[in-house]
Amino acid sequence: TEDVTGTKYGLSYNFGQFSVAASQSKVTSTADVEGKTTSLGAAFAVNKELTIGLIHSKTSADGTATTAKSASPVPDEKLKAINVGYNLGPVVANAVLVDSDSVGGVAGTNPRVFYVNLTTKF
Repeated sequence: TEDVTGTKYGLSYNFGQFSVAASQSKVTSTADVEGKTTSLGAAFAVNKELTIGLIHSKTSADGTATTAKSASPVPDEKLKAINVGYNLGPVVANAVLVDSDSVGGVAGTNPRVFYVNLTTKF
């Protein structure tokens, strides 16, 4: 709920049917809580229509989570995902399964999410 400022750096490399990517970002909130995210990804183009990718992301913060009863360090948020993209010509279908730990820096918030999206470009 606070404004943040930050920087992000990333790089990617494609060689044949394989692609790899990495990024790192650092943000600071107006309450001086600092967060750092590191993300890694890899993809393989099976053919011109089908691509499979893996993603891993970790965010750590230097603040504390406080409640009326206690204060404790903010746990690291971790996301792992697999996605499958299929090119249908004018439309691309992408299915993604995400497994997460401590979303938003809240221990025990570990949703697993599956979604499908369709995109088109013109």
